[in-house]
Amino acid sequence: RGVINPEGKEGWFSKISSHDGGYNKATMPLQIATLVWILAHVGSLYHFDSVSMADKLGLTMVDDYSGHFGFWGAFFTGIMAMIVAGMFAEKWYTRSMFFGSMWLLYLVSSWYEVGFWESEQLEGTWGALIWLGFTFFICVGIYMISTHEKYGGWANLDEYEASGARKFWNAHWASLMVGAAFFFGLVIRVQWYLIPSMNAFGTGNWDMTGGSDPWYMKRVVDYILANNAHFIFDADRSYPLGGVNPRPPLFTWSIALVTMALEPMLGPDAVWIAILGLPAIYGALTIFPIATIAKDNFGKSTGVVAAWLIAFMPAHVSHSTWGLADHDAFVMLFISMGFMFWFKAIKNSGNERLTKTSSPRIAEILKSFSVVASEKRSSMAFAVLAGVSFGVASLAWKGFVVGPSILFLAYFVQVALNMFRRKDSTTLNALFLAMLISNLLMAIPFYGHPQMALILDGTGLQPFLFVLGFTLAISYVTTGFRDKPWLLVLGTLFVAATVFFIILFVLKQLEISNAWDVLFTGSGYFTKTKIFSTVAEANAPDRGQLFAQLGPIVLVLALTMGFYSMWSTFRNKNQSHLFFGIWIFAATYMSWTAARFMFNATPAVAVLGAWGIVALWDKANWQGLVRTWKKFGVRTPADRITGARKAVWRTPSFSAILLIILLVGGQQFTYGLDSAIPGTDSSEDDLDETIYNIIPDALRWELAGFSILDSSAYSGNWYLGSFGSSFNDPGWNRAYDWMAQQDSQMHFSERPAFVSWWDYGFQALDSGEHPSVSDNFQSGIPAAGNMLLARSQTDLVSMFIWQLATGDLRYNQINTGDYELTNGFDKIVENHMHTEEQHELFVSIQEELDVDIMKQNIDDYAFTVIQTNEASQVQENSKNVMASGYHRIDGIADTSTLYYRIYQDGERMLCDPEVSASCADGDWSNFDDANITFNNNVRSGQETQYKTTHYIFGDYWYTNDLRDEFGSVSTHIHRHNTRIAMTTQLLNDIMTDSQIVDLYDDLIGMEDYYHVQDYEGLPGDTISRDHEIRYFAIDNRLYPRAGRYTADYSYNQGQPMGIFGAPTILSGQDVTTFMDEVYETSRGSRNFEMTREEVDEAMTNDFLDQQSGLDIDPLQV
Repeated sequence: RGVINPEGKEGWFSKISSHDGGYNKATMPLQIATLVWILAHVGSLYHFDSVSMADKLGLTMVDDYSGHFGFWGAFFTGIMAMIVAGMFAEKWYTRSMFFGSMWLLYLVSSWYEVGFWESEQLEGTWGALIWLGFTFFICVGIYMISTHEKYGGWANLDEYEASGARKFWNAHWASLMVGAAFFFGLVIRVQWYLIPSMNAFGTGNWDMTGGSDPWYMKRVVDYILANNAHFIFDADRSYPLGGVNPRPPLFTWSIALVTMALEPMLGPDAVWIAILGLPAIYGALTIFPIATIAKDNFGKSTGVVAAWLIAFMPAHVSHSTWGLADHDAFVMLFISMGFMFWFKAIKNSGNERLTKTSSPRIAEILKSFSVVASEKRSSMAFAVLAGVSFGVASLAWKGFVVGPSILFLAYFVQVALNMFRRKDSTTLNALFLAMLISNLLMAIPFYGHPQMALILDGTGLQPFLFVLGFTLAISYVTTGFRDKPWLLVLGTLFVAATVFFIILFVLKQLEISNAWDVLFTGSGYFTKTKIFSTVAEANAPDRGQLFAQLGPIVLVLALTMGFYSMWSTFRNKNQSHLFFGIWIFAATYMSWTAARFMFNATPAVAVLGAWGIVALWDKANWQGLVRTWKKFGVRTPADRITGARKAVWRTPSFSAILLIILLVGGQQFTYGLDSAIPGTDSSEDDLDETIYNIIPDALRWELAGFSILDSSAYSGNWYLGSFGSSFNDPGWNRAYDWMAQQDSQMHFSERPAFVSWWDYGFQALDSGEHPSVSDNFQSGIPAAGNMLLARSQTDLVSMFIWQLATGDLRYNQINTGDYELTNGFDKIVENHMHTEEQHELFVSIQEELDVDIMKQNIDDYAFTVIQTNEASQVQENSKNVMASGYHRIDGIADTSTLYYRIYQDGERMLCDPEVSASCADGDWSNFDDANITFNNNVRSGQETQYKTTHYIFGDYWYTNDLRDEFGSVSTHIHRHNTRIAMTTQLLNDIMTDSQIVDLYDDLIGMEDYYHVQDYEGLPGDTISRDHEIRYFAIDNRLYPRAGRYTADYSYNQGQPMGIFGAPTILSGQDVTTFMDEVYETSRGSRNFEMTREEVDEAMTNDFLDQQSGLDIDPLQV
């Protein structure tokens, strides 16, 4: 210092004392620590060079594997050397000897554990005693030295004699700790995913975690890199319809730009490094805005704790690891920045009146806002920055409105409180509008793009426009009528809101608009639609998972501070605290309702959880303990040891709270590590055992039935194994790799399509390199679901024909504006039909848009269930169903006579002419005759239910919402399910198997008939193709083995149904058509098989009996 450049008086190294000459003896501890750190890394490299190749590569399955002293051992040795040097500089010699020797002992013992060296004397129980003896005698030696009259008895530096190390720490401790949180947060998000992502199971190719979603990001990035243009329309998804790429562009463009920067150095691997690595970087960067929010509002200590909490919070780590190429981490970074800038804006905004009068005239209101902008410049700048941050988020995720919506709730409450308190809300109104308008200006270019048309779309900008509209109305009324009585102002807002909501509700009932659902159900996340009920992330998480993902104690502390914030809002009129309280409660409610929002809740939980931890630490009274300690004397090591023991004994609250904080830290650390390790990584077991072995064996000994810690033998996964993403299994990787090699001579958009459930669509597009019928944008759901449940190959081909017809309709509508089949397609269909009526019916099924006509078609062409008697699902011949409908002649319904059909356990019962006089083709033409047979097969007629539960097309049982919700504005799946059912039934009625295949063959032979966007060309470049679906895939999740939940748990991952329920439900069909759900129960010594409903009823009755004091044997499942 001072040799090359002159000494500075400020900066990180200004605390290093000045000296004469070229060598500074005053910094000897720092120099020695630095040398130790360097030598530790040199030693690790030397050891790495000396071990076998298996040890270098971490091949744990090889005999005599012991690994090597890697980077982290050397790194933490250097950190410990720095800590010891700092203690030495402060003359904390006893503590420096203790920590240094204990770390050295740990290193030596850990080398023994992994097999670097061996000793027979250290084996077995005696070995544990010997290690305990080493620890004991080292500590005794340190104590003897520190209390020795000649060599010990040293005094610490007084507070006014702080060393350079203490000065440096006092000046920079917060920055160092936040920086360390960022470093370790980034490391854990990368380390265990890096190598597996470069070596996919089964193929050795690059791989990603997080399911199928990241693969579409890769597809978009590839297009951007190839064409230097954004990928807008994708003709190969939702095949053959195609569709826009609805994802905003900023996340994928950030990956593309980094790829362009890395490409000169890394070549074709650059895109993989960028797409795999950036999510981890974005996730780690989120630490800084979270720390800033906490520091600005609650102090440095809270900022540091918040940084470490978010760095290791499982819900955040698991969504921001290397290899999870989704936009979550990017979006959360900028939403956190939005909150950070907003809190800065309101911190000094105030609520004083900046204008003497108010007026409802627009010009006067704008003038008031201009005064706010000039008087509150810093607050206005921060509000605009908040809007810009939310604007960036809006250009990466359409659900960005979650951030402004939470702030709007707090804004609304604050404005209401201001009215009651006769405070001016003009400043708050101006700031909030500035934020929203800045956001809107950034979002409009994308959402308003003609091909996107997302301005008024429920999945686009519509929710944000609601927030903006409400804010404009509130701002106008509360600013323009500021000086009016608060009851009048509030009443005006209430009446306006009531009228608005009534209009939305009426539009929903008239099936004109789904704006009501968008506003009150979070687009389905909070009140489950049929689609969202099958999406795991849209359903409420398991409560244990929720608390574990956010940290059990941390979440409780965060909610506690949320309640304190609300109290402080009313008691101390603290505006910032109101926003914190609303933030944590809204975030918790959202994560409680839908698993998707657990990740979104992490910033709020981290900030308020950190505030709670620091508040708890303050209650521990550390300062009081130090004062008590000093009263007992701290001159010599002996005095300090004795004084510390007495001070801790007299401050029991400190020990209790310290134990809680250690529990929080240990829990957060292990859960965070667990989330950062793939579930398929064997190193998780090694790390778990390493954590287990940190605890000395002596603490696990059991003496007279008592042990300090759990004395059970180690059995694996004591601390880890509950979290972590996974990579694809070898089967799917090989399947996609095989498919990518098919049709390689064809352009991408010319290749035949692949069909499976939508979960697999994106990876089929990217890894499989083929178009996909369904995809993760929830497109093609009815088609894929019905195809997966097709009863025969012929039915499957019929469904292929329907899908091609739908694509033909869509193609003609886009190009001509007419919603009708193209002439070429229609001509082929007509040539294969036997009558004009059949052709007209086929065309009507595809083209008819009148809801009432289509509902009538359901009535005419389906058999409608009219009564059901279900004694018990687990008894044979127990489910009896009667349905009514019309017979079809050459595919056309004959509505002159209504017939009745009876099913028993899903099998059709044929009418017996010897018993009934009204038999016709196995059905009954007279209800009374049919009902006699029905009642003869049920246990009790009183259990018969008279309602429509299903509509039956051939062998397919569709649930009653097929017709009841056919015209719903919230979803299209019922309309598509109806059309596909009718098409399949019609083709099977009028054609043989070979004729159906011939029709399909002619349709896929329309060479170069369709002109669509070319994936390998610029926007607007087209390619000619025909339409064909050729590839079909299933796995053991789609067609599960089922079995017992417990006995087959390892195979089914606790899900005997796999994901079979999703395609079944969304194709409009009923899971009970394919499988029974049976509960094996017992009461006392008797065993029963029961249905879900019977179990619920029995448990309810047991509860009531117990409440009334009866002695019963409760039902056990």
